Parts: sequence; structure tokens; C-alpha cells
Amino acid sequence: MISVCLLSGCGAETQTESRVKFSSGNQSGVLKADNEINGDDAADIIRSYSEKELMLSGNQVYSFFISSETAVYDDENYYKVVAGTVSRNDYDYYCIKEIGCYLVSLNGKKAFRYDKENDFLVPLNVMRDIVE
Repeated sequence: MISVCLLSGCGAETQTESRVKFSSGNQSGVLKADNEINGDDAADIIRSYSEKELMLSGNQVYSFFISSETAVYDDENYYKVVAGTVSRNDYDYYCIKEIGCYLVSLNGKKAFRYDKENDFLVPLNVMRDIVE
């Protein structure tokens, strides 16, 4: 089963020497007037790709989370969508183990898989329109 949740970051994760920068923001599932899509739409766009395209294993159970962080690449803002697993500790704190990270432009026309290890963006093969 695959589900979508809103992921709220605890603090800013700014990578100063990185091509992709993440900073604390308010990119949630709420539609903004200047955007053509919202965070939920961004997660739907990522879910529309195959596990192979997303480089995810079919043997692992994961969910998609919409980050509250804004990602900036080439002076353009992106929604950050994370594929991961959730665990809970004895103090009812939830921890998300990230399996994959994806960026979707605020207009929904560009989507990338983010390779954190190499700080590299890989364009997803086929850009798809949002189906209403």
C-alpha cells in the first residue's frame, strides 16, 4: 500500500555548496495563487511514475511524503516529495527513513529524482500533464 502524507521539517537543511538547496518553507498541500499545482498534485505526479523510473524497489513498503521544505534548483522553486518508511519510537515521535527524493516544479511541468549521494538531479523520463 502506498500513501501520501505531509512531512513537516523540524529545521532548515541548507546545503551551502550544493546545486540543490533546501530551506525551511511553507510548501504544503495548500494551493497557492501563483502556482498551478499544489503539494498533493506534486505527490500525484511522482506517484504516476513507475518504481523503475523512481528507482524504488517493489519489495519495500513505502509512502510518499510532501515536505514542508522548498527546494531551489537553477533559481526555480520546487516541491520536495520523499518516498520513505515511517517508524515510531517509545515517545511517540515519528521518524521517516528516506528511500527516494523527488522535485516537482511549482507549475508541474518538470520532475526530477534527486541523488543526494552525488548531489545530482536526474530528469524523470516522461513529463506528464495533471489529469483532473
